[in-house]
Amino acid sequence: NIAFGFWTAGTEEYSQQMKSWFCSMGWQPALMWSRDMTTPLRDGQFVKDIRKPQKTYPRCILLDDSILHARFVPNKNMVQLVPRFFAADGENDIYFRDLLIATQHLLAVPLGRASKILCVNTRDEGPA
Repeated sequence: NIAFGFWTAGTEEYSQQMKSWFCSMGWQPALMWSRDMTTPLRDGQFVKDIRKPQKTYPRCILLDDSILHARFVPNKNMVQLVPRFFAADGENDIYFRDLLIATQHLLAVPLGRASKILCVNTRDEGPA
């Protein structure tokens, strides 16, 4: 059982814009998180701690274009880096859709009864 989630280190407003975009593409995210679900770092950046979604989705991986999340110790081996892209940019809609479809196929291998959730990042989201 695979679920798709969207987790941005951006603002709630950006998250809602992306939710509308996902719905227009026929995707219904099971999870919509913004910066308030990240861990703030001393340098003003926000890191996604994979342990948070794993409370509900134990078999969770994170696709992200930022090495920051991959280097965060609790995320070790749970982050797959992807090329930078802008999901709401019309030129990249096909790339983003294909990334989601390909990932679903890759994750389709049965992993028991636990659900899996795919969290993606769509752009560099630094401090507000």
